[in-house]
Amino acid sequence: MHSFLKKTLSLSLALSLLAGAAGATTLTGLETETVERNWESSLFFPRMEALTGVSMDAHAVSDETQYANLIAAMAQGSIPADVLFKANLSRAQEQTLLESGALIDLAPLIEANMPNLSALLAAHPDWRAAITLDDGRIASLPLLNTTERQVCVWINAKWLSALNLSAPTSVAELTDVLLAFKAGDPNGNFKQDEVAADLIGVYEMRWLLPYFGVVADDSNLARLPDGSLAFAPELPAYREWIATLRDWVAQGILPQTAFTAMHSTAALYAASSDEKTPVTSGLIVTMTPYTHVPSAAAADYDALLMPDASGATRWRDLLGEVWTGCFAVSSSCEDPAAALRWVDALYGEDGALLAYSLILAINRPIEMLVTSLNVVGDAVASICVAKSEGLLNEETFNK
Repeated sequence: MHSFLKKTLSLSLALSLLAGAAGATTLTGLETETVERNWESSLFFPRMEALTGVSMDAHAVSDETQYANLIAAMAQGSIPADVLFKANLSRAQEQTLLESGALIDLAPLIEANMPNLSALLAAHPDWRAAITLDDGRIASLPLLNTTERQVCVWINAKWLSALNLSAPTSVAELTDVLLAFKAGDPNGNFKQDEVAADLIGVYEMRWLLPYFGVVADDSNLARLPDGSLAFAPELPAYREWIATLRDWVAQGILPQTAFTAMHSTAALYAASSDEKTPVTSGLIVTMTPYTHVPSAAAADYDALLMPDASGATRWRDLLGEVWTGCFAVSSSCEDPAAALRWVDALYGEDGALLAYSLILAINRPIEMLVTSLNVVGDAVASICVAKSEGLLNEETFNK
C-alpha cells in the first residue's frame, strides 16, 4: 500500500510538472552578446510569475544576426515563440509581421487586459499615437521613459581653474581652451600627457554637433526650425563640424587614434583602482563622468552646455519618452490576454521594481556607461527587494 501510494504521488507530481510546463507561454527576444545574462536561470521570470500568475518559458537570442534571421523567418510562417520580449522591432518589421499574420493586433486588447498601460496612454495621448500604426493597429508595446536621458559633453573645470580660464561659450573659445589644456600641464604632473579632447569614434564626436546648431539622431536626420527633416551631412553646419575636427587633429587637440581606438584614455584610467592615477582628459562625452574617470575626479567635470552661433542651447534626448517595438504577441499565443496581463505589470510600480532590481529590462554595461539614474535605481531597488526577502543586514546598512 505504501509503495502504491508513493508511486501514485510521484506520478501525480510528474503530471503536474508537465502540465505546468505545457501551460507556460514561450518567450524569446534579443539579449545582446555584451550582456552576460541567462534568461533561463534569471529570478526575474519566477518573480513575475508570482506577481502576475502567468508563467513564461523564456529563452534569449544573443547573436544579432541570428535574431534578425529569426524575425525574417516569422514573416514566412516560422513562429519561434508566443511572445517577443526586448523585441527591438522597427516599424517596417512591425508592419510586415502584422501583414503576414505572425503578430496579432494589440489595439483591441489593451483596455480590457492592461489597466496600468491603459491609464498611462489615457494620460498621454501622444504616447498612444507613437505606438499606433497608420491603419490604427498596434503591433508592439513600448518602453516608456519620463526622465530625459542625454549624453553630455563634460569639461574638466579643475583644469580651467588651474589655468585661470573661463568656461568657453563658443566653438572658437572651446578650441582655445583645449589648446591650453594640451600645452599647459593642467594636471600638474610635469608631463605632457593631457588629452585635450578625449573622444572615441564618430558617435562621441557627434555630440559636439549641437554647438554647431545641429541636433541629429543616429540615422543622421536633423529637425529644421520649420519642422521638416534634413539629412544632417548635407547641412553647412555639419561641414563646419567636420572641418573643426580636422583642425583639432592637426593641432593635436584630438588624437588621430580617436577614429580607430576602442577605449578613450579616460575610460582606461577609470578602470584603474588607484585613485592617485593622474587624470589626463580635458573633454569627455558620457552621461556621467564617473564612468570615465576615477571616482575622486568625477566632481572635477562640469557639463558644457554651450550655445550655438545663434545663442540657442540645443541638445538631444537620447531615448525619448517612447521607445517602440519592445513587446509583441505572436499568432501562436493561445492566451494573448494572459501575456498582456504579464507585461502590464511592468508598467506598474511592482513590476518596474522587479525589472530594475533584477536588471532584465536594462542593458547594464551600456546603461551603466550612460546614466547615473540606473545606478541609483539599481541600488535602491536592490535594497528594497533584499529587505522584502529578509536578506538585508540592517545593522551593516545603517552604519
